[in-house]
Amino acid sequence: MTIFALLALLLTAAPAAASTRARHAAPDSVARREMAEFLMRHWVVKGGFFNRMPMTSYHLDLRRPGHFHRWNVSDVLEFDDKGAWDFRLVDDTSGVIAVDADRHFWFARRGDRLWFDGRLYEAVPRGAETVEEWTPAKAAADSMRDVLSRLTVHPWYRRDEFNLFMEPQRIDLHPDLTCDLVFRDGACRQRGRFSIDRGSLLFEVAGPGCDLRGGFNLFENRTVPFSFDGSQLLLSGAYYSGESVLGRRRAYLGLPHGPLALIVEYEGPLRAGRSQTLYLEFRNDGDHAVRLDSLRIAEQPLKPSHGGFVARGPEAVVTSKPYPAPEVAPGKSYRDALQVRLPLAGDEISMEFEWYSRGRGQTYHSRPFNLVRVR
Repeated sequence: MTIFALLALLLTAAPAAASTRARHAAPDSVARREMAEFLMRHWVVKGGFFNRMPMTSYHLDLRRPGHFHRWNVSDVLEFDDKGAWDFRLVDDTSGVIAVDADRHFWFARRGDRLWFDGRLYEAVPRGAETVEEWTPAKAAADSMRDVLSRLTVHPWYRRDEFNLFMEPQRIDLHPDLTCDLVFRDGACRQRGRFSIDRGSLLFEVAGPGCDLRGGFNLFENRTVPFSFDGSQLLLSGAYYSGESVLGRRRAYLGLPHGPLALIVEYEGPLRAGRSQTLYLEFRNDGDHAVRLDSLRIAEQPLKPSHGGFVARGPEAVVTSKPYPAPEVAPGKSYRDALQVRLPLAGDEISMEFEWYSRGRGQTYHSRPFNLVRVR
């Protein structure tokens, strides 16, 4: 090939390469425009009827400029929610819708239907809207860096050994609303999506599940309340922190009968046959004063059976104590420290905390089920 032929080839190839780059650079803006046109509709999950009574229908109305409205209705209006919204794409068919500063929803286009908030919506007719008038709402755009950034700053590690047969030890929440759940020191893992709806996380995680009772997938479509306590994340009351090596453990032993909840702290892992201090906090989460009467702690070895657990040995009482304690006012706590020696060890030990309390002329008996790992 002569030098002139080579120059001619390079001159003809350069515009073609630029054209190819332009074609590959365009899809981001084109995909966003097409998705905006797809999203800006009135979406419905129809409820139908049962025994001539209307069942709940779910409505989602997305309009410009950033007008978000969702409501649930049966024979009455059950739920009504509005805000400013924007979205960003993760790929050509899915992304994140952010509403104000406290809601982030993973969504996906599935043909002509929309997967949103754990439901598959269908569009219903309404007047056409054009994307040219789209104006992203500043509040919604800012919210992309608000709650989401705090939830995704680092992996979250559970701060106790309670109920690990069904609850993850480690949770990784990512900015694109994907998540990874790790159970029992990595013996089982699940991956999926999550959304943020004010004070709740909606998990949509693929199976098989990691529950020891038979592989149940508890996170297939599970809504979990969350909040922050300083630097710690609370999921349904359970404490998670960013520290992979835990010192003092902290366990919330709900759900109580009555307003008096119990939080237990202890140093290091639970171990059998040695003296260990349990730091107890009886916290009044209710609206009236209560009086603590007594506490009993017992262990029993269990084994999985037919979707549950059955005893594989007798119960062993750890300790019991009466409490002539003062009244605990709403929002206040009563604290105590017990020196105990756990008699049983194993991965599937029922550790039963049973407490009685009184308030408003009623006796409350709390006895939540908790399966623990005792070394």
